Amino acid sequence: MTVGLEKNMISQSISLIGMSNVGKSHWREKIAPLGFTPFCCDDLIEKKLEPYLRTNGFHGIEDIAKWMGQPYDQQYPANSALYLKKEAAVMKEIIRELRKGRKRLIIDTTGSVIYLEEKILDALRKLSIVVLLDTPENFQQELYRKYLLNPKPVIWGDAYQPLPGENPKDALTRYYPLLLKSRNKMYRRHAQIILDYDKLRAREFNAQKFLEEVELLLGQK
Repeated sequence: MTVGLEKNMISQSISLIGMSNVGKSHWREKIAPLGFTPFCCDDLIEKKLEPYLRTNGFHGIEDIAKWMGQPYDQQYPANSALYLKKEAAVMKEIIRELRKGRKRLIIDTTGSVIYLEEKILDALRKLSIVVLLDTPENFQQELYRKYLLNPKPVIWGDAYQPLPGENPKDALTRYYPLLLKSRNKMYRRHAQIILDYDKLRAREFNAQKFLEEVELLLGQK
């Protein structure tokens, strides 16, 4: 059942940003029934990459991670660049929808959205409320554990720089916290609202409370 505006006064669109596995998809699914149209950027990018995945016998978001590889793999530079190109195309399509006047979209971005060109991020801020699902430092190891169990495509940028003779996987483990730290600075620079990690995981904090918290924090700006 869709909740009307009388119970939920937010009429703007919301863009969720933050690290992979921090809960963006969870909140997109919870918020959508409250009158929001969901956009899952992972799914939209996967569709654009399907011809490249199919050529290599891959399919699905987990296979995108296999197709892209890790920063020490030979295919990584070219495939990660192609991934970002398709991500930019997806974000431009969403921005076009926003510019048409569409209201109340809930946009589940990827963890790498912050690496797109500035004009895309500027448009997202102007046309939606950019909400960061914050990641405290003490959750970094949990994120890395989730990443190993369920790998998603990761754009490392300059965060992966192994030492001479260092095992590539050891370097990946060592540099993952640095990647989180670097990304958190970028997320915070682009976010209009930052939601507390512990509050998001409180049992009583549901989708309606999420929207109420966003509205409250907007009113304080």
